[in-house]
Amino acid sequence: MPFGRSDFALASTPQGLIAAGGLRRGGLRTVALDSVMLYDVATDRWTARAHLPERISGPSLASLGKNLYLAGGTTVGTHPLLYSAALNRWTTVSEIDIPRSTRTVAAGNTLYAVQRGENRRPIATALIQTFYLFEPIRGEGETIL
Repeated sequence: MPFGRSDFALASTPQGLIAAGGLRRGGLRTVALDSVMLYDVATDRWTARAHLPERISGPSLASLGKNLYLAGGTTVGTHPLLYSAALNRWTTVSEIDIPRSTRTVAAGNTLYAVQRGENRRPIATALIQTFYLFEPIRGEGETIL
């Protein structure tokens, strides 16, 4: 990778490995990243891909069909995103404006995400834990718990 990063998402695709978001530490400053890199195993090279629409640290990334799905992260305003390698473009899948720690897994034609976060609006703090599934073929998702 051209520079060090931590807390990034990683997934395997037919084109290679995709590393998205994360943190870059330098001196006294730590910055969330919006950069996305593709590693081609055959050429042993990293190539920049389309940036995320926002800086995200600690996201989760899963491969489903020809697309990647990025969910979670600890950046305010983090929304689940779909990445099309063919178009080299990220699009929002749904609106979730609460920073969440997420773990995703793809099985069959369904993307499963377990999300945990804190709602600090307006004053009270409430722990949020959600089990969400998304079926890209139908373009539908639902909250299970």
